[in-house]
Amino acid sequence: MVTKPTAPVVTPLAPDTLVFFFSGDTYTGISHRPYTLSLHHALPILTTSASHAAGQTQDITLTGAFGTGAHDIAVQFLDDVYGGSATADRNLYVHQVSLNGHTLAGDAADNHAGYNSGGVAQMFHNGHADFLFLQATERRGRGGREGGIGWARS
Repeated sequence: MVTKPTAPVVTPLAPDTLVFFFSGDTYTGISHRPYTLSLHHALPILTTSASHAAGQTQDITLTGAFGTGAHDIAVQFLDDVYGGSATADRNLYVHQVSLNGHTLAGDAADNHAGYNSGGVAQMFHNGHADFLFLQATERRGRGGREGGIGWARS
């Protein structure tokens, strides 16, 4: 008796979930962030109005098939403005980044746009803050830039 081979059963993967917690100082208007993840996933431009001065944060949740392995996620601050005082300044604050439930505090970033303090990547001039998720159970901040999330005024 000859049996035919059966086709393998393909189980769809659950979508990956990427969550950012941001706030900002939006001198001269609300700012925008274009998103990319590890160079391969261009995502839409989103807007935040969470005021850092008022203690607000905004979470942005993105889902998709981001693939397996390490992910270098960069938040890029693109349009710094300084009007001469602390109340006339545009800054970006990354409170945390989460990938599939694994969370990095903002101060785990390798921050090239300011400094890290109190669990937050504080971005005071144009540049980027990099977060590296190595595997599901191993994660850390790191340098280098492979993908990016930018923040820019329209």
